Amino acid sequence: MRKSFTFIISLAIGLLSMQKVNIAKANSAQTHWKGTSQLGIVVTDGECPLVVEKEVLTFNLVDFPDYGNEDYSSTVSAEYTFKNPTDLNLDISLAFPFGTAPSYMNGFASASDTLKYNVEINGEFINSSVRYTYGSCDNFGEKDIDKIKVLHRSETVIDENSVAYIYNFKVGKGSYRIVTDNNQKSAIISNYYITRMQGTTGTELYIKCTREETNFVNVWVIGEKPEEIYLADKTESANSPRKIYPIEEKNEDVVFSSYIYQSYIDTTLQKEEYFKAIVDIITADCNSLTTADYVIGLRYFPILGWYEYDMQVGSGQTVVNKVTAPIYPDIDSYWTPPKFTYTYLLSPAKCWARFEELEIIINTSSKILKSEGFEFESVEGGYKLKLDGLPNRELTFTLCESESPQGKKRSGCYLNVETDLGVIFIVMMGLVVLRINGKKCRTAYKLINE
Repeated sequence: MRKSFTFIISLAIGLLSMQKVNIAKANSAQTHWKGTSQLGIVVTDGECPLVVEKEVLTFNLVDFPDYGNEDYSSTVSAEYTFKNPTDLNLDISLAFPFGTAPSYMNGFASASDTLKYNVEINGEFINSSVRYTYGSCDNFGEKDIDKIKVLHRSETVIDENSVAYIYNFKVGKGSYRIVTDNNQKSAIISNYYITRMQGTTGTELYIKCTREETNFVNVWVIGEKPEEIYLADKTESANSPRKIYPIEEKNEDVVFSSYIYQSYIDTTLQKEEYFKAIVDIITADCNSLTTADYVIGLRYFPILGWYEYDMQVGSGQTVVNKVTAPIYPDIDSYWTPPKFTYTYLLSPAKCWARFEELEIIINTSSKILKSEGFEFESVEGGYKLKLDGLPNRELTFTLCESESPQGKKRSGCYLNVETDLGVIFIVMMGLVVLRINGKKCRTAYKLINE
């Protein structure tokens, strides 16, 4: 039996040693960094009658980004051939969003980085102003593009003359619903985190107080003054909750813009943009809202930038408008060599009256590993693709210097689920068989000696 046991253990060690060694490493090294999606030109004011006869989208990917590398020089350019089919001379306000540089480029685009952006009309560089707004994330999405447009209109419930009505409550530990009679005509913030939930009467606002004894809650109602406001215990019946009213002598009213401008620092954002960014945050359609102090200080909220410029297109005229910007991919350095995934938003181009042709050129010496539904043709110096009309998906593709990147090895052994567990199963079954056979041998020995 001992010989059999030794044989099985030796067999297990041999089989395990033949397996491909998978290595795990319990360290904190980051292997993946998020980039910034890019997009082209958008109209900031109303519907646009211009026709895009052709867009040439060119990715000049001469290098890959590295953490904190200010010399990164790869760009994307979008060259639009516009046609004005109307009998009118058009004067159009345009925006070229560039978002913010990703974390691996040390955050917001530095002064040297913004020099890499440019706007051309008919081959000549033109002046453009830099604008900023609050973003829902580090990339521009359709909702963020709408924010650019809103800066040219006055459709929000809050403007610079809006009054903030501040109500103070004293409550114990628990969850409370903020109840007012004018939720649709005002914005509400608090010194506690607010959670939005859908209730029987529409959107309901909740706060959670965690202190065992006394919690002082400030509720700001910005816009129209409510006829009634109170806190209702979340656990009580919605039809007959216990109403907690404000402490009357501690309530106050302030002009909202005057209050928030006390925190304004003249750096990146203009005062108008600073105010608009805060309004965007407190009126955003999201499930939770941070505290008033964080909102007013714009703490931890991404600020997205864009270039704004005007373009004139006469009746029947054709104009070529080209924009160029750095492009920042997602980096997956788990692989050797690393993988780089680029995203370009094509859907904003739906703002044009008609979109006829799209040509995509990728100048690179690397290989496309994945292109999310786009069938690129390999050509000298890179890849290309021509499409009739605008595709119904965003452009995403992954590049690597190798067609077969290898996953990085990590230190410290761990089990390969597909192979090592099979070997362990064989060993365990062998031991079970040995145990059974051992029992049989001992039983037979007993019977013989009896």
